[in-house]
Amino acid sequence: MRHLLRSILTLAALLGLPWVAAAQELHPAETVHQQANEAYRAGDFAAALASYNQSCDAGLGKSCFNVALIHSRGQGTAPDMVIAVRYWLKGCDAGYAPACGAASDAYSTANGITASQARALALAETACSGGFWPSCGKLGQIYADGLGVPAEPARAEYFFNLACNNGAGEVCEAFGSRKLAGYGLAKDASAAAAIFETGCAVGQQGACNLLAILYLNGTGVVVNPATAFSLANGSCNVSNAAGCNLVGSFYLDGKVVPQDQAKAASIFGTACEAGNREACENLGRQYLDGRGVSQNVSEARRLFGMACELGREPSCAAVQYIDNLAANEGGA
Repeated sequence: MRHLLRSILTLAALLGLPWVAAAQELHPAETVHQQANEAYRAGDFAAALASYNQSCDAGLGKSCFNVALIHSRGQGTAPDMVIAVRYWLKGCDAGYAPACGAASDAYSTANGITASQARALALAETACSGGFWPSCGKLGQIYADGLGVPAEPARAEYFFNLACNNGAGEVCEAFGSRKLAGYGLAKDASAAAAIFETGCAVGQQGACNLLAILYLNGTGVVVNPATAFSLANGSCNVSNAAGCNLVGSFYLDGKVVPQDQAKAASIFGTACEAGNREACENLGRQYLDGRGVSQNVSEARRLFGMACELGREPSCAAVQYIDNLAANEGGA
């Protein structure tokens, strides 16, 4: 979730996304900020940093955020998280909620600074109250897991709901997963399904995929394979690798759609190239067995190896199995 938060924070600052709900008049330093954006996009980080500093000093919080971002990445300067956090805090003081969220994230992860769960909590509260919904989700995590505070599941659910219902799709996915597993919150598959549906509706493809699995298995919802396929296919159509892996599985077994093992192999291949380890393993099995493709043990081993490197343990075992087989045949 931290990587997602950082990506959202970057977009907020560089693209000027309206995280703060209240309408604001154009800041006098906005022109300088836009000039800095142009320099940044052109790769002139020194010019960008100078202009961001100028508009930050004039009180434009999102410029302070970008000063911090450049220092955290070490773009045209040495990476320095201490300076980065200083400017995120300055942006937060100027009322830019994503800067509060970034500072909170830094204090929770101790990335180059001393960790402080108390400061992380206070900054997340400021960011959340300022309308930066991912930080409301972070408050949910803090209260669900008892990070520096007593665990309060009811309070956690309040913040998760606040973020999810305001369009923070990645929070919906995390929240629904917790409800499904009963991790830090009361286990409730029906509630999980509703949460995934909310996340899916705002384009969080991981939530769509998880909802598809629930419909396929009838977990928390009435079993509906057609809906499961529709959700996964929609996810795959926008290049979500996990969704494509699900679609490939549907075509491989033929229980939901007419069986087409060659099509399954093609879809698994696309998902595997995009880094989905399960798809690499599924395609490896097809090559090992010669289903929908010509049998090719070497290709199967290569695919299992890719899945293994991505952390898929059964594929690691498959690589070992193929290697042992080859060794035994060589010694015969």
